[in-house]
Parts: sequence; C-alpha cells; structure tokens
Amino acid sequence: METLSLVEQIRKRMEDKSTEELLEIWQKHDTDEWSSEAFDAIQQVLSARGEKLPQQGQLPINQNIDLEDVNFLTCEKCKMMAKGNHYTFYYGKTSGKKTENTGNGMRVIQLYSNIRSESVYLCDNCVRTASRINNTGSSIVFFFLTFITSLFLGGMIFEKINGDDQVPTILLIVLGIFSLAFLLGSIDSIHKRKTGHIDQNTGEQMAILSRMADLKTLGYDSFWNTEGYKSLSIDISTKF
Repeated sequence: METLSLVEQIRKRMEDKSTEELLEIWQKHDTDEWSSEAFDAIQQVLSARGEKLPQQGQLPINQNIDLEDVNFLTCEKCKMMAKGNHYTFYYGKTSGKKTENTGNGMRVIQLYSNIRSESVYLCDNCVRTASRINNTGSSIVFFFLTFITSLFLGGMIFEKINGDDQVPTILLIVLGIFSLAFLLGSIDSIHKRKTGHIDQNTGEQMAILSRMADLKTLGYDSFWNTEGYKSLSIDISTKF
C-alpha cells in the first residue's frame, strides 16, 4: 500500500507534463534520475492517454530533432538508438610482395590493392564497455611487468649495496625507468577504467569486427584501424 501511495503521488505530478515529455523520460529510461515508482506512474499516465508505450532505452521517435546534430543513431553492435560516434577503419586485398634496397640491406614490403575505408556507427555505451574490459586487461599486464622488473631491480640494488661491483649502474637505471613506466601504465589503465574512458582504437577494432565477415566474402583479407593504416608501407600504384 505504501508503494501504491507513492506511485499515486508521483502520478499526480506526472499528469501535469505533456505526452511528449513523458515519452522522452520513458524512452531514455534514466534510472539515475527517475525511480521505478516514477516509471510506473508514467506508464499509468501514458496508458490512460491511450499512448502505446515504446521500447525503453531509445530516443523518443516523436521528437522534432535532428538526429545528426545530437549523434543519436542506431548502434551497429547493440542495434539500439543511442548517442555515439562513427568509427572509421580501412581494408584491402593482399597483392604480393616486393623487395627494395634500403642501403643497409634488403627490405620486403607487403603490397595491398583495392584499399578502401568505411565508417561504422557505435554507441558510447558499447565502446565504453569494451574499453573497460581492455583497460582491465592492460592494468593487469602492466602490474605484472611492474612486479617482475621491481624484483630484478630490488635484487640488483641489494647486491650493489653489498659491494658487488659487477652490477652496472646503467642497468639499474634502465630497470628503474622500465619499472616506473609499467607502474604509470597500470595507473593510467585503472584510471581510464574507472572514469569510463571511450578508447578510439577500441571503437575502430569493434567496427572492423562488425564488418569483417561480410567484407571477407568479397575477397578482402586485410583490415586496419587508423594507426595501423598510417604505419603501412604501401605501394601507391596499387592503392586504388
């Protein structure tokens, strides 16, 4: 009875809102801003007005807004309409190899042809979730490397203190730098995970995975994110 009383109180306030406003609250389904009782009250009001309740978690379909302006489109992964971004990746076909003399020896260059780019829309929630998983893995790896290098560094410092002149000082400095770098990497990964950092590379890899199967049926066998594409050694004559 107590819950019903609370719902009725909320319903009286919700009846003062327009149908469009209630539909927006219902579809956004922001549980941080609205309680379950509030959604029950909204459902009752909309039903009483003869409105068909749309799916929650999507942008209201009857709002007069420009979807491109607010970046609300259908996510390729979860198929939900939500705020996100387009992620661009590159793909092509291997077309052989060539060797060239660099002056210091011969270098083998992989050649590609029919290189194209494509953009895939992914919502922030999907990319953020994947980024958190990646950052968790990165923080574990960095922490492990910090632990290993610290063990070696500690042992060498102990030997150095005890008069072992065979331990080079430069080696201690290098191990100290690596240990600090691994520690900072671990801290950075943990920070990104906690703050919900959206990683661009993660989004691009997700875009590749979403299209890879279809593109492979067309004969494309090589895929790159933006960083990978920029690092390619490409024979320009076979680029297009």
